[in-house]
Amino acid sequence: MSLGGIAIAIGAMVDAAIVMIENAHKHIEAWHKKHPDKVLKGEAHWKVITDASIEVGPALFSAC
Repeated sequence: MSLGGIAIAIGAMVDAAIVMIENAHKHIEAWHKKHPDKVLKGEAHWKVITDASIEVGPALFSAC
């Protein structure tokens, strides 16, 4: 039974990571559509990633 619980916990962590990465990818894609002639790097890159994390972070934290 404890191995089943560990498997479920690992699955939940992996699922949360996938949701976080997909949302970050969506935000980066939207940024590139707004700024087609610019390169996303440095502080702007971390701003986009932070905004994406803030958007889904609380839901992922409470879901686990």
